[in-house]
Order: sequence, then C-alpha cells, then structure tokens
Amino acid sequence: MKIKKENSVNENVTDNVTDKVNDKVTDNVTDNVTQDAVEEIDVNKVAFYESPLGEILLATDGIYLKTLKFIDDVDLEHREFWERIKVEKSSLKKSKTKLYKVIEHTVEWLDMYFDGKIPDFTPKLKPEGTDYQRKIWNILPEIPYGKTVTYKEFAEMVNNKYGDVHAVPRSVGGALGKNPIDIIIPCHRVIGSDGSMTGYADGVGKKMALLFLEQFREL
Repeated sequence: MKIKKENSVNENVTDNVTDKVNDKVTDNVTDNVTQDAVEEIDVNKVAFYESPLGEILLATDGIYLKTLKFIDDVDLEHREFWERIKVEKSSLKKSKTKLYKVIEHTVEWLDMYFDGKIPDFTPKLKPEGTDYQRKIWNILPEIPYGKTVTYKEFAEMVNNKYGDVHAVPRSVGGALGKNPIDIIIPCHRVIGSDGSMTGYADGVGKKMALLFLEQFREL
C-alpha cells in the first residue's frame, strides 16, 4: 500500500495556528468546517493513505497520531473539505520535507495490516475524547486480532477493568462510534449479539472487509 507523499507548507507556520489545526483535525472530522479552516491547516501534519478499502486520512499533532479515518465515508460536507486539503497539498511545490515519524510508523503499520500480517508494534496514539470514551477505546486492543466480541461482552470487559464506569451496550456503542482512530483501535471487532455487523461509523461494508481480512489472512 502506498501513501501519497505530498510537499509541505511553509515550516514557519506559527504554533498558535498549529494548535487550531490540531483542534479541528482531531475532532473526529465531524465538527463544521469552513473555507477559512483550509487556510489554517498545516498540511504537513495531514497525509492520505491508499488502502484496498479506500483512501484513509491520517492526521498528527507532530508526535501522536490523532486521526485515522476512511475519507470516503465521512459526510459530503467534510469529504469536500478534505478534498480541498488534498488539492492544497498537491499545489505546494516546496521542497522535500520528511513525514513526521508517527505518520511513517502508521504507514508501516497499515502496510503490514493490509498485507495480512499482524503488526508487532503500535504507533504513538492520542485519540481525543471524553474520559469515558478513552476508557472504552483503551480496552479495544485487548480483543485479539481476528476475533470478535458482542457489545454486551465488551461492556463486561470494560466494567471488569474499570469498576466505576458501569458501561452498558448502548453507551459502549456510542463511544465506539466516536473513535477517531480506525483499525488500530479496533472497534470493528465489536458486533451485535446475533452476529450482525452493526454500529460501525465507516459502514458495514468496511467492517465486514476488515474482519474478513483478519479471519482469513494467509498464515
């Protein structure tokens, strides 16, 4: 799999602009954005990865991965926003700027994953969310590669780890739907009690494909 390595913007982007960018990029790509936001984006902190299931948006704060989302499954308004960012990136003819290390590591992780291998490392992650959401997301990597659990079973996993959370399937589903880092934080491994592929923000088709890849990979 290949990443689109684009040229960077001027490296003299101010810190306060970068902070604004991080707030916009890490908000799960769901808050309203405007044309002005395009001008504030430090596009060197955004990359687009070509996966077999569609293009993936990667965003970092320079140290941690903050966002990993399938771009074709965000709503139309925000998809158009990220398309404008791609145009902005491709129009920059500045010289070679290396990708941030966390983006390079994420690309390496995704290459291994989509090649049917189990990555033996995890990029530095820092998903933004409420305390409850972060606790839910922290448990997801405990679901083994290629395995699934139901929402009820997962709620029990959460409650066993955090006695003060009192998670229930419905609230768990809501937190999973806000996960800003797909695949690496594997919310696709949580399924309905009847085995149905419900509740995946990037669509049932993506969820089924990811599970198929994991369960029928070449050994």
